[in-house]
Amino acid sequence: MGHVTLYIRQNENMRSYILSNAKHINEAWLSEVSDNNSSEIIKRFHCSKFENCFYELRKFVNQLGVVTGLSGNGIKDRHLSRLNSMLIASDIILPINQPEPTHQRFWGLDLT
Repeated sequence: MGHVTLYIRQNENMRSYILSNAKHINEAWLSEVSDNNSSEIIKRFHCSKFENCFYELRKFVNQLGVVTGLSGNGIKDRHLSRLNSMLIASDIILPINQPEPTHQRFWGLDLT
C-alpha cells in the first residue's frame, strides 16, 4: 500500500493529509492527520486504478484549501508527477518585456 502526504494550507493553518492507495480493494483513502499524529479517513475513492481517482481527489482537495507540497512513499514516480502537476498551482509568470522577435534570421541564416 503506497502513501502520498499532502500539505494543504487552509487560511493561516497548514494541515497534513495522507492519500493511501488500497489497490487490493480498488480504493484510495484520504485521511486527515491530527496534531497528535493520529489520522482519520475523511474521504474514500472507489477506483479500479489509483490514477482514476485523481480528478475526484482534486475536486475534494480544492474544497480543503491550497496544496503547497506533496511527497510519496511506495508510489510510482509518474503518479507523483501527475499529482504534483494537478494539485500544486504553479507560479508561472510570463515575461512581458521581451523584445519583439526579428525576422532577419531564418534557420541560422542572416537575411540582412
